[in-house]
Amino acid sequence: MKKLLHTVITMLCLGHLMAQDSTLDIHVRKPETKTEPEESMPQYKGGEPALFRFIEANFVRPRDAQDIQIQGRIVVGMQITAAGVVDSVYILEKLWPTIDAACIRAIWRTQGNWLPGKTGSKTAKFKYKIPVKTLIAGGDSGIALNNLNSRDGEESTAYYDCEAGRYAAALPRLREVCAKDPVNNFAAHNLGLCLFRTGDLAGACTIWRRLRSQDWHTADYLLLRFCDGVK
Repeated sequence: MKKLLHTVITMLCLGHLMAQDSTLDIHVRKPETKTEPEESMPQYKGGEPALFRFIEANFVRPRDAQDIQIQGRIVVGMQITAAGVVDSVYILEKLWPTIDAACIRAIWRTQGNWLPGKTGSKTAKFKYKIPVKTLIAGGDSGIALNNLNSRDGEESTAYYDCEAGRYAAALPRLREVCAKDPVNNFAAHNLGLCLFRTGDLAGACTIWRRLRSQDWHTADYLLLRFCDGVK
């Protein structure tokens, strides 16, 4: 009897120790987690509806894009400083050179209408994306060419003539520019447009094929739309 009682007491003691060990195993200390400060993006004053109304009101559709009926989607990127200042605007997804330039110009005009983004409680610099969809519209939409002021006199005059619809006047200047600078794809693009508008489709297609070989981003569109079967 004493031996049986001793065995029961021993088992109870072992059970108590095992329970203690089990409890020790359960209480595992969790690693500390570091929480990132909350971010809030820059906000246009009046919200996104006001932003898109402003862009629509300030977007001037280029005449060349209207003539060839270019439409589609562009994605514009911009950087807004911790002070709410727009310090860069650039194209992330291109559509057409003059349309891209017109979008950039319209978005630069949003300057002064931004509330800065924040990281935690501090204002910070952020990058911001704006998708823009352009549709074909009627009427003369004026001039919106990229980097006109950086061109020399003859080249700049040729671009203005082409953009204003004076295609025949622009042709000799553009041919001269392309002869002097064979890798000037922007000049070649405008030469192809002027040839197309003056009825020389074969000449325009030749220019656009050369541009495609240099990965000019509108060449495939023009060739598919106008040059199928043209030698």
